[in-house]
Amino acid sequence: MEGLVEDAIAAALEAELGPDKRLAARLTAGSLVAALATVERTAEARMQEGDGALPPAEVEHLLDLAVAFVTAGIAVVSDRQER
Repeated sequence: MEGLVEDAIAAALEAELGPDKRLAARLTAGSLVAALATVERTAEARMQEGDGALPPAEVEHLLDLAVAFVTAGIAVVSDRQER
């Protein structure tokens, strides 16, 4: 399932960025899917430990971190492609 989501995100990014940015689109999509999976595993672990569901503010914080991680990756890839 994650592979299908990653493919869909990569295709959308490539359509937006252009075919010359295929690698950047794939890397970004893969990073985003991995970051979201980490957020999911973190929430699951907390529930299994008996601490209950993550509060909405914590979920939002984790998602913000995931987006920041991916955004930083995009910036690095973009910078290297321009050289």
